[in-house]
Order: sequence, then structure tokens, then C-alpha cells
Amino acid sequence: MKKIYSLHLTFEHNYLLFKDYLMSAILKITEFLSRHLSTIIALCALFLTIYQSYLQRKHNRLSVKPRLSTTTEFTYTDNMLIYKAHLINCGLGPAVIKSFNIVHGEKVIPVHHYQDFFDMLETLFVGQIHPDSRLFVFRKEGALGLGENECIANLLIRETPEMPISKIQTLLLEYGLYIEYESAYAEKFTYDSRVHVQ
Repeated sequence: MKKIYSLHLTFEHNYLLFKDYLMSAILKITEFLSRHLSTIIALCALFLTIYQSYLQRKHNRLSVKPRLSTTTEFTYTDNMLIYKAHLINCGLGPAVIKSFNIVHGEKVIPVHHYQDFFDMLETLFVGQIHPDSRLFVFRKEGALGLGENECIANLLIRETPEMPISKIQTLLLEYGLYIEYESAYAEKFTYDSRVHVQ
């Protein structure tokens, strides 16, 4: 009986020690928190402000991100192929053009003036390009606004016995656009019409 009684006293004693230790720890934590509560709140507010600023900056960049696309159209009339190509900004902000290039295979051909474009076409279709054909080329730092749709080519090409309409169309499809452009936040993008075929 004495042994059971002493075990009971030991358990009770340990329980009281643990209770005192726990109460002391809770009291210390409470004192620490009450002394440093304003600092903890300030640090939480600072963290939330920085995080909110990061999210806002990310949202702002996405809200002005341009996205270029092209559409092409072929029509035939009176032994002539009419080829139209449009460059469209279907993104959320303006696209500032940094370079405007024609690509053929792996070859990138910089185009600084519409005459460069015409000269290239004249070597492909000697004497076949109608004088009413029109080309538009973006110069460096030119911009394509939000939702803007620019006709960059309106070509009228005559068919010849050596160059039937099917061959003209095949030759035109071998070429594409490669454009380097930026958003309003100077984020860099590229557009390759050979990759973005519609």
C-alpha cells in the first residue's frame, strides 16, 4: 500500500511540476507577444504590402502584354493571284516593333523600307507584279496598337505559263515574318509567322 501511495504522490508531484512548467511557458510567450506585438504586426503588414506590390506589378505587366498574329488570304481573278497579309495585335497592349524581317528557310532578311520588300518580290516574280500592289513595313520603334489590324501586303501577281498561280502561291508560302517587339514595360517578345500558322 505504501508503494502505491508513493507512486501516486510521485505522479501527482510530476503532474504539478509539468503544470507549473506549462503555465510558466505560456506566461513567457504571452509576455513576449505583448512586448513585441506591435513589431510582429508591423512585420506582417510590411510582408503583405510587399506581396501586394509584387502581385500588382505582375498584373500591370500582363494587362499590357501585346500578342502579334497574322492572317493571309489568297484569291484568284483574271489570271492574277491576289495575296493579302494582315498583322494583328490581339494582345492587351501596344507592340513596339524593334525589327521587321522576312524569313525564308533559315535566312532572315531585314526589311527597313517597303522598297526592300518590293525588290525581293521582283526577283521572285520578274515582271509579274501589278503596279497597284501595296506593301507596308514597320520601321524600328513603330507601334501596333491594341486591337490594331495592319494590312502589310496586298499583292497582285500575274500568272504566266512558266509561273502558274499554284507555283506563285507555293513560293509565297515559303516566306514568313519574323518580328522582334516589346511591350510598354520593355518586355521583349518575338513573333515568327511560320510557327503561328493560322
